[in-house]
Amino acid sequence: MKKEEEIEIVAELDSIDSPDNTVGKPLTIEPGKERHIVRNIFIILFTLAFLGAAGYVGWLLLKPLDPAPADTSPNSSTKPTTAELTAAAIIAELTPKMVGDVKTVLPNGADNPAKSYSAPVYKPTGYDFSVTATKESGFASYGANDVAKKDLAQIESTLESHDLVKTVLDPGSDIGIYASRFESDTIVCSVNDQKPYTADYRYSAVVGCADKSSYLSNAKALNPYYIVYAAESGNNTSQVAMGDPVLKASKTDGYSTMTIGISGSEYGTVGGFAGLFYKTPDDKIHFFRGTQSQIPCTDFNTPDIKKAYLGESCYEENNEAATVKL
Repeated sequence: MKKEEEIEIVAELDSIDSPDNTVGKPLTIEPGKERHIVRNIFIILFTLAFLGAAGYVGWLLLKPLDPAPADTSPNSSTKPTTAELTAAAIIAELTPKMVGDVKTVLPNGADNPAKSYSAPVYKPTGYDFSVTATKESGFASYGANDVAKKDLAQIESTLESHDLVKTVLDPGSDIGIYASRFESDTIVCSVNDQKPYTADYRYSAVVGCADKSSYLSNAKALNPYYIVYAAESGNNTSQVAMGDPVLKASKTDGYSTMTIGISGSEYGTVGGFAGLFYKTPDDKIHFFRGTQSQIPCTDFNTPDIKKAYLGESCYEENNEAATVKL
């Protein structure tokens, strides 16, 4: 190629309309510059390819991860996760696993229904006594002896699968009641069997659970009474459980009474005896006594006690029925 020779490149510049360029006018490139043009075109193409690859990599890095596939195994919808584990969730998981006849009230309590189960008493952190729960879940599964044994084993294995720690309270026997307690950081449960006293009565496996948070309100309400009981009763209070309080207004203005079931155990149930308390007009709480039966009238022996229990039943020395008088 001669130095003076020009390379003619004809471009159809359909999109360019300017005084310097006319459609179909030859576009000339000075000799020696064709290599620069080819190099520049290569650089542009390489840059575009690099940017495209970098963008794709960035998209992969920022793309959200696909969610884990849902658990479609049997009973997956009823088994609670650790985060949502509650007493009610455990009972909901257990119920369909039972072989026996599941009931939440006693079979013979149609006229006066009573629960067929109860959660254990529990001592919340920061308190020196155990209380009952304000909310509990559970059931009793009734059936033949082998059915009750199978359901009892299923209950305990399920509780242990959720990392509740087992403590055997009574190993039981052919006629005695087996009892165990299960506990985690947030839940406490009681498990026992009931053996029939007559041939036509069925065996049962019983479970009752409660969230530990459901014990706090009772503990807070009963703490003033426990403090008075520990100070005034003279009883050993190293292991005390207090049940649901029953408040009653006295017939004397400014006075009231409180009856609380009390037992000397921090694991079982409450109700070893009735603890009798009364409150005077100055809003102070006093412990009267514990009882398992009716009280002789002579025990109502101070003006405040008589005012607090005015009109309540008692018995005279000759065992005749009477009421408390001022």
